[in-house]
Parts: sequence; C-alpha cells; structure tokens
Amino acid sequence: MILEHVVLTADPYGPRDTMTLMHVCRYWRNVASETASRLSCIQLEGLNTFITRSKVSPLHILLSAWMIPVLVPAAVQALINQIGRVRVLRINLPETVDRAGLASIARMLHTPAPLLEEVSVSKTVATTATLPDAYEMKTDYDGVPRLRSMALHNLPFPYLPKGPTVLTRLVLSANVDTRCEEPLIMDLLGRCPLLESFYFRGMIFNRGNHIPDGHHTVVLPHLKSLEFYAFPARSVRRIIEKLALPRQTSVSLVNIRAYNGDQIPDIIPPFHSPTPLRFECLQGLKQLELSWQDHNMQFCAYRERDDTCGPALKIFWPRVSGIPSERYLVNWPIDGSTIETFVVRGRGDFPIGRGMWGTMLRCLPRLKTLRLYSLKFSSTLYFFADEFGNGSNGHPLGCPELETLELCDMPSETKFWVALGAAIVGSRSPRAGGSLRRIEVVDTRNPWGGANVSTITAAGFTVVSAGEIQGRVHWLGVGGLGAPVGVTKL
Repeated sequence: MILEHVVLTADPYGPRDTMTLMHVCRYWRNVASETASRLSCIQLEGLNTFITRSKVSPLHILLSAWMIPVLVPAAVQALINQIGRVRVLRINLPETVDRAGLASIARMLHTPAPLLEEVSVSKTVATTATLPDAYEMKTDYDGVPRLRSMALHNLPFPYLPKGPTVLTRLVLSANVDTRCEEPLIMDLLGRCPLLESFYFRGMIFNRGNHIPDGHHTVVLPHLKSLEFYAFPARSVRRIIEKLALPRQTSVSLVNIRAYNGDQIPDIIPPFHSPTPLRFECLQGLKQLELSWQDHNMQFCAYRERDDTCGPALKIFWPRVSGIPSERYLVNWPIDGSTIETFVVRGRGDFPIGRGMWGTMLRCLPRLKTLRLYSLKFSSTLYFFADEFGNGSNGHPLGCPELETLELCDMPSETKFWVALGAAIVGSRSPRAGGSLRRIEVVDTRNPWGGANVSTITAAGFTVVSAGEIQGRVHWLGVGGLGAPVGVTKL
C-alpha cells in the first residue's frame, strides 16, 4: 500500500521520477510499470515502453530541447500514431531542429486529436530551418473539439478551429518572420466566445489588408486578460476597436518597436472619441497614474482608489522623443470624472505647461488624493503651483474635492515652494472654502521654513510627520518602482 501511494503521488509530469522508481528494485519496477497512469507522460526516453505500458490512459506528450538535441522522425511518427489519446501536447523545439523535424511537428498538429485539451509548441528564434511549404493553415478545422489552451511561440498558427470553440487561453508569441495578419486575429477571436486570456507578442502584419470597416464586433464576455506586446500601434487599435469586453478584463498595450512614427494616440482612442471602445473595464475607474523615466512612458488606470493589484488598463511606450502629447496628459482613453487618486511620477526632462496642468486638474472633478513626485523641471513645478492656486483663463480651480496632497522627491526650488504655500493657504485651505486637509512631504529637504509651516497648519491643514506616514510609503518609487524612501519631518 505504501509503495502504491509513492507511485501514484510522484510527479506525473516528471518522467525521471518514474524512471527512478523503476530502477529501485524488481518489485518497485513491476508496481510502477503496471500503474498505467504513471506511464502516460510520454517523452522520447523509453518511448516505446511508455506507449505500450500506458495502455489506454490519456497521454501527456512532453518533448523538450534539453532531453534530445535532434528530433527523430520515427519517434515523432510513433507519437502521431497515438495522437488519438493525447490530452496534453508540449513541444520545445531545439535550435538544432531541421526541416524534417518541423515537418513532423506540422503533421502532428494537423492530425485529429479528439481528447486534446492543451497544446504548447515553441521554436527557438535562433533556429534557421523553416517550415515546409506544405505547412498551410487549415480553416474550420474540427480535429480538436476539446482544446482549451493553445500557446505557439515563433510558429505560425496551424489552423482556424471550427467555431465556436471551447478555448479559454490563447498565446501567440511571434518574431517578425511569423507575423500575424489583422483579419486572422479577429477571425480567431471571433471563434473563441469562452476565451479568458489572450496574449499576443510580435508584429501584426496587414499588407494593406486591414480589417473591413463592416466587420462585426467580437464579444468576449468571459475575458479576464487581454495583452498586446505588439507593433504597429495602428494595427492594435484597429483590432481593439472591434472588441467588446466585460468589466473584469485587464488590458495591457505595450509598443515593442517604433514603427512609421507611431505615437501613443495611435494605439487606443480617447474616451470621448466618436467611435469609443466597447470596454466596460474602462468605466468607473478610481486611480490614474502617469509615469515616465528615461524616455519611457507608462499610463496605468486602476479599479480602486488605492489599488495594489494590477491595473485595469496599462499602456507602455518606450523611447519617446519630445514632450508628452495632450493625449497622454489629458485626453485619456478613460473617463477622468470618476478618478479619486491621481499620481504623476516623472523622472525626466518633460515640461508640462500651465494650460496643460489646468486642463488635467479640471478633468478630475472627484479627485481626493493628488500625488506628485520627482518632477524636476523648474517651469513644470511653478506652472503647477500657479495653476493649483489660481486657475487660468477664468476657469474655476480644478479638482475642487481634493483632500490630500502628497509630494515626494521634489527639488528645493524656492519659487515653487513659495507659490505652492500661497496656493494652499489662499485657495485650497478650509478657511478659504477649500477641501484640502492633509499635506505629506516625503524625501524633500526643508521645503518650507518653520514660520511657513505654522502658517499652513494655522489655516486648518495637517502637515504629516515621519511617524504618521512611515508605514504607507509603498506607492513611492524614487529608487525604482515600489522602492521605499525616507520621510522628511516638517
């Protein structure tokens, strides 16, 4: 009984565990070899023995580059002959794989597998061999009716499954040579109404072959994660404009290569666009963060005011030249009227003008907490302080419900701190009819003198000391995202 328990509880995906059990003694070998489920995880080592002794158990085929440097066509053919009882197929092709090996894999993928639930095939980018001409994508393929998970890395999609499928996870990670076309991605998504996770990495090719304007909207009611690490940005935008997503979806859009002058606005439309996105997940968001460093820009929006989980929307744009556009700073893809926490995290020489600050603040009528840090540009700092206290062009002050102002890693610019102190006391204080109550200054040396602090506290503010804030500085990232920093006691 103890031995049977050991055999049954050993890692079924670790065939070396099985081989170890079979080499302890004759009795252990007999028990292990007669336990069919222990031998259903097939690798090329001991292939024929495993196939024979697994009897009629569903198979898990694992072919990894570290186990065999060259695919043996005869062995692969033996696996193809058993494909009718394969439940899991995972193949990691080595760099040494040749054209014949790829042809064998193509035949395996195109062989009907009625029990197949998971497919993962990866080809090393350094591989020089190419797929044979016979590797053509089949359409309305119904040979994998139970397939729930498919992941392909650096291989073209082998078939369009007959829809509607039961796929819940789809990963397409491609280099430029295995690019996907826009209509293919849309057609594939349209066949997967139960999809919960979609990840795409690579180039979206169009050949002038864009998604037709009349293409129907693809509704994915169960989707939890949508990730595009792709280029060009315009292709990503054309795809997401044809999708309808539910409240629970988290969306990541990352531009991985500059292409034909793509800019941030090219990847997603603004919230008030004539053709807005049909994304319920972008409605009612509570926290917005704009951050940039070393010419990399990021836009993150969260579902909760102090959300420590992943963002509902993340946009990342590397190697930005020039100043941030108004689409990044104000004309957002989300509704700013519900935002309660706004974070501006800048560690670069991007100036923000007075008018842009004014528009930003007026876009946030329900803002409760404003967090600024690492804004080193002198004019940016002064323009913020001036707009924060005075407004511009006859407009009322933005974010009238603001309760907390948090400042971190700010320079000792006298002009800025004097203007900010005047704005706080003159326009934002409870005595002046404002709602601002709390000020936190972190990792900044002597921003105000003692007399100024007394004036600010006398106006009805709470100026935070180190002990009061020390336990909740996790949002700061002066030394890198999430790194704790010191707190200045005023």
